[in-house]
Amino acid sequence: MSPWPYNYHAHTPYGDGHSSAADYAAEALRRGMRCIGVSEHAPLGEDIDWTMAADRVDAYHTELTDLRRQYEGRLEIVRGLEFDWWPARNECWDRIRPDEWDYLIGSVHFVTTSGGTWIVDDSPRLFEKGVREAFGGDIRAACDAFFACERDLIASGRADILAHFDLCKKFNKNGRFFDSSASWYREMALTVPAAAAAAGIIVEVNTAGLDKPVSEYYPAPWLVEACVARGVRLTLSSDAHAASQIQRHFDRVLPELARLGVRELWRLTDGRWAGESLAAAEVE
Repeated sequence: MSPWPYNYHAHTPYGDGHSSAADYAAEALRRGMRCIGVSEHAPLGEDIDWTMAADRVDAYHTELTDLRRQYEGRLEIVRGLEFDWWPARNECWDRIRPDEWDYLIGSVHFVTTSGGTWIVDDSPRLFEKGVREAFGGDIRAACDAFFACERDLIASGRADILAHFDLCKKFNKNGRFFDSSASWYREMALTVPAAAAAAGIIVEVNTAGLDKPVSEYYPAPWLVEACVARGVRLTLSSDAHAASQIQRHFDRVLPELARLGVRELWRLTDGRWAGESLAAAEVE
């Protein structure tokens, strides 16, 4: 079996990662990968310390540009950003300059209401606090708002890739906060594959969830099946925060994707997105 030789979701010390872009490139080349995309968190403000500082964006872009020249002919390196759909700070979008990047990943980490802000994936304590303050403790209303943000992100047309679109399950080990098999939750979540199909956005299967409390990749297997049924384009990523994670759990997840009906994954090469069959990757 050959693990998928592409990954477009990786973080560096410019944000909340621990390995440099050069470290990722060296590890990707060692593993025989074909393309690595680095996608640091776009600036959200000085109070959000895991995103890139606004005055570091140019240095980050220059570093990736220099690195792609260094590896030309051996490994394709593409320059990306992961930006947040957070209408409360929509002005942050103006700092991104989307035309300067090879691709953009869109995410939802915050949901703001008149009552407060729900921080979706920081810690169980802040998760619970946000649901209480922003939604009066109503987890159903919180999930509804979260998936509405995902649909709005898709409709914006800003992102090439939709990241971990059921991130709201991160701390939901053993149904701690909600029943993920409940009809209300499944109906809400299924609106995202429908929106993705209509918009043509690429949805990532993000293996990082296997290392989180929920112990399940994003999106859940039943949501991957829904994406397949609707013809949604999929890609595979590890959301790496260290070079050692560049293909984490790919060998485990690829055969499962094949069993779920995934026949191809999408990759970016020479500035164009194209599908590549799992058979070509020798997935068994």
